[in-house]
Amino acid sequence: MTCMVRSTLPLARLALLCLTLLAPRPAPAEARTDDPAAVPEPPASTPVARSVISSADRSATPTTDEAHARIQLEAAALIRPTRILAVQPREAAVIVAEPLSIEEGLLLLVADESGPLAWFRQVRERSDGAAFVLATPAQLPQTPAHLRGWLVPGALAADTLASWPEAATLHARIEAVSPGGRSAWLALGSSRGAAFGQTWWLRDAGQPLARIDVRFVTPHAAFGSVTPLVDDPRLEPGLRASLWPTPAQARRSRPASAIVHVEDRPSGVFLWVPAPPQADAPDEAHLDVLRDGTLVGHAVVEQKEDRFWFARVTPALTPQRPQVGDEVRVRSGRMIAERDVDARVFEVTPDGGLLNIGESDGAAVGDALRVYRGAESVALLEITRIRGEYAIAAVRESRPDYRIAIGDLARWNPPRSAPPDVAAVERVVGGNLLSLKNLASTPLPLNVPLALRDGAATVGVVFVVESSATSAIGFAVKESLPRLPRVGDRLRGRGEP
Repeated sequence: MTCMVRSTLPLARLALLCLTLLAPRPAPAEARTDDPAAVPEPPASTPVARSVISSADRSATPTTDEAHARIQLEAAALIRPTRILAVQPREAAVIVAEPLSIEEGLLLLVADESGPLAWFRQVRERSDGAAFVLATPAQLPQTPAHLRGWLVPGALAADTLASWPEAATLHARIEAVSPGGRSAWLALGSSRGAAFGQTWWLRDAGQPLARIDVRFVTPHAAFGSVTPLVDDPRLEPGLRASLWPTPAQARRSRPASAIVHVEDRPSGVFLWVPAPPQADAPDEAHLDVLRDGTLVGHAVVEQKEDRFWFARVTPALTPQRPQVGDEVRVRSGRMIAERDVDARVFEVTPDGGLLNIGESDGAAVGDALRVYRGAESVALLEITRIRGEYAIAAVRESRPDYRIAIGDLARWNPPRSAPPDVAAVERVVGGNLLSLKNLASTPLPLNVPLALRDGAATVGVVFVVESSATSAIGFAVKESLPRLPRVGDRLRGRGEP
């Protein structure tokens, strides 16, 4: 039998892929024995399993301020400044002061008086230091005067994933696909954030096409089983998958998905939503539908299957109709327990307003919710009746000019305020090195993952390595980028960790 994959791989990895796909193996108890994509979890005694466990430990959910502080300190220790001893223009190399051992993936960020200069990669050990050669095009000076350097480990993404900001996620290129499209290799391993048990998804213009459940991880690649979410998703090498859910969504237990199909039925409009991985949510979960960060609809789950949830759209909150590719946010059990739920007025009545919260959200007669417009409270509502998936609320207190309206946001607890923009990208070098204009009144925090923003969208994670009150130098983590940074992108300050 010949093993064929739609990609050109190094011989060692190709051999491993063939063995993985074709070698007989016992199926785990929970896996279907007729599933050719099923790969058993490596035994805990193997080196691979230890690597996977270590990666999972690094991504453990922090639950206290002390844990968040520890993560920041670890990031600060990971990115460390170093002194540049010499420049070798002919070899396109620099020598740093530390007598470093060879560390896989270690990079050197070099800057001069004008900002970031280039990335360098380590090549050999020396008794008086370590040599790094250019990894991105740059014109080297003749002397080390005015040069500064920072050592950035290859495992930075894996070691800081647990503190990445909201909406920032990992991205990985699909390296190979099995002949039947039931399994695939991702070109991202445990050294850069992949871990056994993760779920990744492939999307096109927002529409989910397939999910990839990681079954086996090496330091440089991850193997997963593929579940199609549309007919014939056509997985190909070179396409990019994204970690699902994002690190912050998993950390805060805020499940999310996207609409894969909209169906008109006699009983109403129904949404097909890929079942969010490990979602702790009521059977009749409420879903908020967003487009470009703006609320466009609401739905209630009426049926759950292994691959999809089917949700009925409730009376319109906005003139928009939910469409394929729209984001879906799920009200999880943790959000309900913490009363961290956004309720919206979807109909105004003589008795007050109808809110899209119900018994499954923990709502009860007598509950008081405040209405917010922006960050300001403008009224107090009291629930007078519960009707299954919605509640009837009366206005008890309000500003003189307040009139209850469709779309009003009502909450048990105040909404989280978004952190401010603290910097703007002024120059991009080597793809992801950044010169920044400081918009804050003080130097920016160093070695802390910050959100790179394009309007309302998060487009990556940035670490600042040097800052004054007016300018800064940083870099975007390549694994976090759906696209390269651009001049004008903004950095958002650290908010909810």
